[in-house]
Amino acid sequence: MKNTLKVFLNPLKWIAAIKYHKKQKAYRRSEQDLELKLYNKILLNDMLHWGYFDNPKIAPEEISLSVFSKAQQRYAENIADLTDTNDQPVLDVGCGMGGMADMLLKKGYTIELLTPNNSQKKYLKAKYPDIPFHHCKYEEFQSERIYGAVINAE
Repeated sequence: MKNTLKVFLNPLKWIAAIKYHKKQKAYRRSEQDLELKLYNKILLNDMLHWGYFDNPKIAPEEISLSVFSKAQQRYAENIADLTDTNDQPVLDVGCGMGGMADMLLKKGYTIELLTPNNSQKKYLKAKYPDIPFHHCKYEEFQSERIYGAVINAE
């Protein structure tokens, strides 16, 4: 108890704790999501969402990376097939690595991307330099533009 009290009353420990806390506040998970970066390296299809499995009863042990990747593609195709924009642009919120956007571009849609993630920003700017890009959280996004569809795939 005495040692705990000494630590608790030590001003140097308080300063260290305050500095640590400030550093943690500066780290915004949505801007530095390392798990998403890892998934992108494993899946290699620029999609980070779950998938649409044609057979919903597939056993988990039968789901390979290839099966999962195809399910992701199928999920994106389903969303693309349901997207009707009346010739207005599509806003892809939480666009990940741009897989859905790429699919929509190939179908002739005009698209804009939005993500707060710094790693995704760097990747998207390099891979899709001509697509308008918004680097912010959706809650902070402001635009005068009218969108025909806003997609948030998960």
